[in-house]
Amino acid sequence: MREIGEKTLKLLFQEMTSGCAVHEMIYDETGNPIDYRFLDVNPAFEKLTGLKKEDIIGKRVLDVMPGTEDYWIQKYGKVATDGEPMKFENYSQEIDRYYEVVAYSPKKGYFAVIFNDITDQKKTVIALEQSALAIEKAKEKAEESEALIHNITDNIPAYVAVVDAQTLRYKFVNEKFTIGFKKTREQIIGSHISEIIGKENAEFAMKYIEEVRQGNSSFYINAFQLAEGKRYINVNYVPGFNSKGKVSDIIVLSHDVTKIVEAEYDLKQSADIVKNIPIGLHIYKLKDVNDDRTFCMVAANPASYKFIGVPKEDLVGKTLDENFPSLREKGIPQTYAKVVRTGEPIEIEQIEYGDERVVSSIYAVKAFPLPNNHVGVSFENITERKKAEVELINYQRHLEDMVNQRTEELAQTNEELAQINEELVSSNEALLKSKEEAENATRVKSEFLANMSHEIRTPMNSILGFTELLSDSIFGEKEKEYLSSIQYSGKVLLGIINDILDLSKIEGGKLILKKSSVQLHSLVKEIEIFFSISLKEKNLNFIIDIPEKLPDLYIDEFRLKQVLINLIGNAIKFTDNGFVKLSVSVKNKKFTTKIYELFMSIQDTGIGIPLNEQKIIFDAFIQKSNQNEIKYGGTGLGLTICKRLVNLMDGEIDLESAPGRGSTFFIHIRNLEQAIPKLDPIRKEQREEVFFKKSIVLIVDDVENNRNLLRGLLKKQPFQIIEASNGREALDILQTSIPDIILLDIRMPIMDGYQFMEEMKKIPTWQAIPVIAITASPIQEPSKIKLFNGYISKPFSKKTLFELLKKFLLFTSVDIPIKELQNTQKPIDAETLKQLKILMKALEEDYYLLSKEIKERLIFEEVEEFGQQMLMLGNEYNYSPLVLYGERLINRAKSFDIEYIPFLLDEFYNIVANIKSLIFN
Repeated sequence: MREIGEKTLKLLFQEMTSGCAVHEMIYDETGNPIDYRFLDVNPAFEKLTGLKKEDIIGKRVLDVMPGTEDYWIQKYGKVATDGEPMKFENYSQEIDRYYEVVAYSPKKGYFAVIFNDITDQKKTVIALEQSALAIEKAKEKAEESEALIHNITDNIPAYVAVVDAQTLRYKFVNEKFTIGFKKTREQIIGSHISEIIGKENAEFAMKYIEEVRQGNSSFYINAFQLAEGKRYINVNYVPGFNSKGKVSDIIVLSHDVTKIVEAEYDLKQSADIVKNIPIGLHIYKLKDVNDDRTFCMVAANPASYKFIGVPKEDLVGKTLDENFPSLREKGIPQTYAKVVRTGEPIEIEQIEYGDERVVSSIYAVKAFPLPNNHVGVSFENITERKKAEVELINYQRHLEDMVNQRTEELAQTNEELAQINEELVSSNEALLKSKEEAENATRVKSEFLANMSHEIRTPMNSILGFTELLSDSIFGEKEKEYLSSIQYSGKVLLGIINDILDLSKIEGGKLILKKSSVQLHSLVKEIEIFFSISLKEKNLNFIIDIPEKLPDLYIDEFRLKQVLINLIGNAIKFTDNGFVKLSVSVKNKKFTTKIYELFMSIQDTGIGIPLNEQKIIFDAFIQKSNQNEIKYGGTGLGLTICKRLVNLMDGEIDLESAPGRGSTFFIHIRNLEQAIPKLDPIRKEQREEVFFKKSIVLIVDDVENNRNLLRGLLKKQPFQIIEASNGREALDILQTSIPDIILLDIRMPIMDGYQFMEEMKKIPTWQAIPVIAITASPIQEPSKIKLFNGYISKPFSKKTLFELLKKFLLFTSVDIPIKELQNTQKPIDAETLKQLKILMKALEEDYYLLSKEIKERLIFEEVEEFGQQMLMLGNEYNYSPLVLYGERLINRAKSFDIEYIPFLLDEFYNIVANIKSLIFN
């Protein structure tokens, strides 16, 4: 019997229509999954993937599919190790197919994957939307032919109903509606909606029904218990008007969007892929399929901002007409609307576009349909290609004309030959001009660098801004040293980014060196601080060889730093163990005592550079061959800039290296004048301590954690705090108590911030109360900004909040020297120790496992919420490292930094360890 069972299973494995593969998981020495091996695949697997069994059996997946992400290896490793099955959907862009995948473990260390093609199910969504449009058109003729309505509605895959707008009782339903709710038409017609869809669903729908009663369409997505089980339904309400123009009926058009809702997670996981594709991508939503002016941009990838030169915040959330007004003249909005209606992609070979923001260019565009009235638009700048094509055609025509002309000229007299000779001289001049134009083309690299520096400048400004805010709340010497390193590094890096454009100036001979008096010991110390963290992370020794006494020299300090940062940064990047050594020396030039030569060398014990590549390594955009781009990255510009800057300083740079033996870069700069030493003025660092007068503060926010955060920031001030969870509660409070200021959230249930302001402005005695809006997104409409006396974007610092409060509340302030604060710090008292113990217990019991789970899922919303909780706890227990940690988590989550977030989540355990050391030491 066992033999028959095994034969039957093998036959099933070979004949099943689902693709199936069996794998063995491969682990490293610590038990971490690093790869998996193909053990067997069935014929359906070969058919669905195009991979042949004989080519992959026994091989590792990273050998067969090198692009496989570590994310999938970790997920499958969890299945093979823990035995927990996993089910998900996946999309193959190469063949435009969707798959449903199930992974399970037959025994520990092994796992099997079964997948089916579900493309047809996905495309049903488009058919549903087209059916909904047919219902809309049929609705206009409903009074002329009820039989026609039944015929149409009973044959479309949508739930259709008509409800009396006042009584909310059903007047009409189609056959699919009766099947979904397992009732006959007779049982449904005349029934109240709560009797059919349930009391809770009916209560949830009331606010959308109220919108329809006012003559507006509305829609929402909710879960319903139907005959097929729990389904997610997209419910659309459309008002039906009587002959007097009053809303008499509510037309209900509903579609099953369960697959779309369940696919949301996979769509989020594919966000990084979309973010890194090299062509521009815009995604629009058409709110009204009958009005192409309702196209609104909902997303765009970084490449699109580079192509058109307009930042994200100026595009997303605006209509197509607002972003690109002249496209309507070219019929582009109409074309996109056609894609949404028909579900068919459309390619446009070329579109020429430009306005006051966007440089006129030619684009190749493809519009393709997406679910829920969305359209994707991919585009690529083909201006240079088109210009080249035109020039090639013109040149070919020119050659043909020349051949014809030369043929005729051969039959002419010597006088005509002389004329030809003159034309040849003219042609030579044209060729020389073409040669000059070809040489100028090399400067296109500099234009690329200009665009790249603009994209990087924005996050660098954020880094510098946040470090400035931190400077007022950190007093420890070590912490200030770290902060100083960050500030210095940020400023230097921003300067390097801004000055990368100097590469083009160097090529054009227009870069001017700015010499100043430079103290070499101070410069080397700054370089050491700059790289202290990266050296510590890689556990490398940093050796400095510099004489005790050196003269100050006149040299361009910034350019010299730029060279050293590039060379030392490369040394650290390509060295995994050992040391990096910086040597500095100065020698008198012959026959003089005031002209010097500067010698520097940067030595490392890294991977080294082959001899045949050492001559070209200083060329632009050249990197070491077989370099791991994922590990080392880089653009290939650093050494080019170094060499040209050193040459400008009347110097030269050389290299000695061998594979596996490290590298040494030698810098020799001549003719440097001795400078007169200068002393930096001593600055007295101070911070401002603010003391507010007694005031009443009303906090209005529906999220309790947000209210707790505000209360924690304000708790040391003599404030009477009053709280409300929505605008309605706040209005009730104003009836009995008049606060001195209101801190108001914008997005809240029942009554949001805008509605609260409209009601509040109606009462004269309330109009003088200052209101500060607190929002997670900028208020872009000028009319809405004027409603408030000020607003803060989440997340915000205590300093930002206090600066706004100072505009409306009475206060006194005292400037306190930072060093004085440091000297007066006392050991931890009993009360603080007690608070730290409570904080440590809360972190270990409530958040220790949670941090691990969040790291495994890596959902940005969960990371941001975890950061808010850390921020709240840090303020509540007055522990600043936890406050800073929460702010960093929030910022990284908002910028979708999927690479850095896992390391930042691991830092949670260091914070807990530090608290323990404070308690037990």
